[in-house]
Amino acid sequence: MSLKDNHATLHQQVKNWFEIAQSNGFKDVDVSMSQRIEKGHHRIENHQVYTVPVSQLPAL
Repeated sequence: MSLKDNHATLHQQVKNWFEIAQSNGFKDVDVSMSQRIEKGHHRIENHQVYTVPVSQLPAL
């Protein structure tokens, strides 16, 4: 499931959870990360995607 910020409350809750989990080094969280760097139009874009099973998230 991907989540956009047009669901403001849910987006903020998940964002907060990820920030806390990331600051704890994803301790005890089944996480995978994918990174893609693209160059073009005189800029560099760094895309990082973190995925966790929905079951790892608290009740939102």
